[in-house]
Amino acid sequence: MDISGVSVSSIVLVLVVIVVLFGTKRLKKMSSAEIETSSSSKKTK
Repeated sequence: MDISGVSVSSIVLVLVVIVVLFGTKRLKKMSSAEIETSSSSKKTK
């Protein structure tokens, strides 16, 4: 299964590298901040 030349295994590998580099706590903080930002921007529209 290829998505424009990128295999699923390479996507998983990149995600694992990101988790190792940033750590899960930092990713949770980033995702919660992004959710808050997107929800606040939806309220203003």
